Amino acid sequence: MPYQDFKKQLEQIKHSVDLKDYAVYLGFQQSAKEVKESDRHYTHMSFNSHKIIIKNDTNKGFKIFSVKQAASTGRTNENGTVIDLHKMVTGESLKDTRKSLLEYSPSSINLAVEIIKRELDNYKKEDIERIQVAYSKFTGAENNKVLKNRGISDKTLSAPRFRYCIKTDSRGNAIFHHLAMYSGEAQVTGYEIKTNAYPTFSKGGKKGLWSSRTSSQDRRLVFGESVVDMLSYHQLNDDKFTRNLSMSGNWTPSVKELIVKSARKHPGSEIILAFDNDESGRSFSNKVKLLLENSGKNITDHYSNSKDWNQDLSNQLKLQTQE
Repeated sequence: MPYQDFKKQLEQIKHSVDLKDYAVYLGFQQSAKEVKESDRHYTHMSFNSHKIIIKNDTNKGFKIFSVKQAASTGRTNENGTVIDLHKMVTGESLKDTRKSLLEYSPSSINLAVEIIKRELDNYKKEDIERIQVAYSKFTGAENNKVLKNRGISDKTLSAPRFRYCIKTDSRGNAIFHHLAMYSGEAQVTGYEIKTNAYPTFSKGGKKGLWSSRTSSQDRRLVFGESVVDMLSYHQLNDDKFTRNLSMSGNWTPSVKELIVKSARKHPGSEIILAFDNDESGRSFSNKVKLLLENSGKNITDHYSNSKDWNQDLSNQLKLQTQE
């Protein structure tokens, strides 16, 4: 695209995307504190460690913001348009920011409003109870053929770290719990059904975060994309002092809340981001880094040599067979 057209498109975005609505979409909430009468034309909003003030720029014809506190820089002299706000919060380039804003729809605000109102706690009680009862009846995964077909060993499947976290249904499929915030705490709100063909999800369930069991001796907290990848990572980097968590491609408010809580309660100092070695994986890594930038933990990337950790495991097993 010619530079002039690119610049013209950015200018159109400033006028067409409402800054306040988009701030809500990003996760900002309006400050509950009383606003002075003289500031009635201003909106105070905050998200994590970001604090901004939004106002109308009558000369330009669109809303602008000024920063009271920026999580990434700590500077308070930044300001800008909806484009600058997106870049500040996500860390994306101008090119990627343009793409995200063009894909944005005002209808997405409905989701953001649900986030702020915490309607995650309004799951149908009967669905959650039914799912939890069903999950409790599944058996252990010590001899699960679906996972063995992916190279997961008996030693890994029987490890105390994964007891009750991976199970088997009556058809031999692998079952992975999903945890989400429900009634103020992390509970099983659904489960993934992993078959040899394709995965499905429990009817009426809510997707969330998968986690291995915790220990007071944990030194490392490892985040990855799929449960199979986290099992593979454990098998390749056998360490009894590591807890594994899988986001399963989810980036919901409940998942973000659980990520923050897991990091806060983690007794060790290390957090490892072991996402897929591709654009999507790097995007997840950047999001988690931004979310946990004030955690006080040492956060590092650990990408697989191939696309993902299960592929690395498969490659290693092939080499061992050839030897």
